[in-house]
Amino acid sequence: MGPGDGLRPFPSHMDFGRPGLMDRKWGVAPMPQRRPPTTSMAMPPLPAGTRLAGVINSYNPERGYGFLRCAELPNEDIYFHRGSLPAEARNLHSSDLAERDVDFDLSFTADGKPRTEKVFLAGHGMDDRFGGGFRDNGKGGREGRRRGGTRVQGLEPPPPLDQEYLNEMLKYLEEKGGAMDYGKFSNAFPGVKKSQLQDTFELVPEGSTSGGRWQITLKGVDPMTPEEREAKEMDEVGSTKTPLDNSEPLVLEPSSSLRLFGIVKKWNPRKGYGFVASDGYSDIFLHKNQLPSEVQSWNGSFEGCEMTFELEAGEDMKLKAVNAHLLLQPDAQGDWQLRMTNLDGEVSDEANAAAEGDKVAGGTAAAEAAATTAAASAKAEAEAAGQV
Repeated sequence: MGPGDGLRPFPSHMDFGRPGLMDRKWGVAPMPQRRPPTTSMAMPPLPAGTRLAGVINSYNPERGYGFLRCAELPNEDIYFHRGSLPAEARNLHSSDLAERDVDFDLSFTADGKPRTEKVFLAGHGMDDRFGGGFRDNGKGGREGRRRGGTRVQGLEPPPPLDQEYLNEMLKYLEEKGGAMDYGKFSNAFPGVKKSQLQDTFELVPEGSTSGGRWQITLKGVDPMTPEEREAKEMDEVGSTKTPLDNSEPLVLEPSSSLRLFGIVKKWNPRKGYGFVASDGYSDIFLHKNQLPSEVQSWNGSFEGCEMTFELEAGEDMKLKAVNAHLLLQPDAQGDWQLRMTNLDGEVSDEANAAAEGDKVAGGTAAAEAAATTAAASAKAEAEAAGQV
């Protein structure tokens, strides 16, 4: 067979310089093509505080946060908190905010992730649900936002408010001096939109942008300066505090969570019990088994130890301390020691006698013997004086 016999001739128009074309033509798997090296200049990092335009990618009003996207940071989700939105937009459904055009001030977390502390809804009109959502198309009209490439018309304006409800708002604002922070006003009348108020009230932004703080005033009343507003809010906070004298009495009883504080005023190490003094009580019986397990085997004296405990009445109706917790304090060497108090005042006879235990019997016998001897001596002296 000669050269070229039985073979299909190559088309004269085939371009062999195009990689993969011959392979596709003849059914041969194309070889992976290595991309030629490219040289691209890295964009300089955007500084914090840069004002950018973007779109709300997602928002969860229940969790109180969402994410933006923008062309300048194509591979980043920019985090924003509910508080970054204008007050009237924070409780809207996620579908009402998704794909909304926004402006925002760029900031960063400590680990360099982008976020924003202030989101401005695009447009300043007040004829939709929360004063925005359209951009000027440059032709004297406004262009609706787009979602997924499909034009979406603006939301329908809410219905007018009932006149009785408006009168209630007017009275409320009059009581506040005719001007107040719009956020506080909207808290008093939740669900009301700015577009429902503009015919009856004046809505004035404090700053140069509509995304900041707003005030609501009666017609003809000047808005407050920021300093006046802050001073008024401070006065209102002070006036709303309930005086302690007017509060209802707090009725409490000792319990496992409401414990008593006391001091061990007498302790018998050999017997393993003593007595505790506490406000309102003088002699409260304490057994070592009610102490923390860490100290139950200690043979020293707990006299003067500060403690908290639960109060319980025994079968004989005498009070006893149970579930005692001892207090600690550091010493000069940095070690922990029992917190002690120097005892002042007299110890009751009952506590003294019980804590001394078996010493009482011997002490009493010695005292009785001494008293008998003294009495006999006195009698003898008296008889001798009578004889003289």
